[in-house]
Amino acid sequence: MAVLLVEDKLFRIHRYYLTQGSEVFAAMFASPPEEGKDPDGMHDDQPISLPGVTLSEFEALMDYLYLPPHARSRYNDIQQNMDFYRDLLSISHRFLFDDIFQYALQQLESIRGQVPVETRLLIGDAFGLKDWLSSAYESLLDRQKAITTDECKAMGFERVVAFLRAREFRYRERLQIAEENLERTREGHFSSDPSRSERTPSSNQTLLKMFLL
Repeated sequence: MAVLLVEDKLFRIHRYYLTQGSEVFAAMFASPPEEGKDPDGMHDDQPISLPGVTLSEFEALMDYLYLPPHARSRYNDIQQNMDFYRDLLSISHRFLFDDIFQYALQQLESIRGQVPVETRLLIGDAFGLKDWLSSAYESLLDRQKAITTDECKAMGFERVVAFLRAREFRYRERLQIAEENLERTREGHFSSDPSRSERTPSSNQTLLKMFLL
């Protein structure tokens, strides 16, 4: 068993679970102790401290390691489930639990459409997930309402400016296309005239490549 300290709480966990799944923990436990001293994590008064790890993150890891798969998703509320798997994603990324990271990501992928835009941005940035960033940007481009304060904070100044440029480009492009179509109608040109074929607006992916990705 190993004794670990997270925030102000002690946990006792089988070393096997930690060393088999994580390169970080495997290296940690393989390091020899100082001469004449017991290794850290052997006793409650000499635990292995995990600074920067939150209690909710470590509890999510414990649930994954000790509970059967059907019991891990223990919440009926979508927000609580999202928080649980986000915590699991964070701690597995920090300690290189590759299999657990992929599991948590898969669970979040299944509810990505329900995850708020600002959270998708934060997840995409934290773990280098371009699909999550693209999903967030597309949601913002497709909707009419303005960006919220939380979304601006998640994007940062430079990306907010880039997004506003993309949205303005879309608005101007669609306005120009509408004016061209109106002019074609007045002149009696129709889509059957190849020389005056109707333009289509730029896709979301095109705008993202131009301004954000």
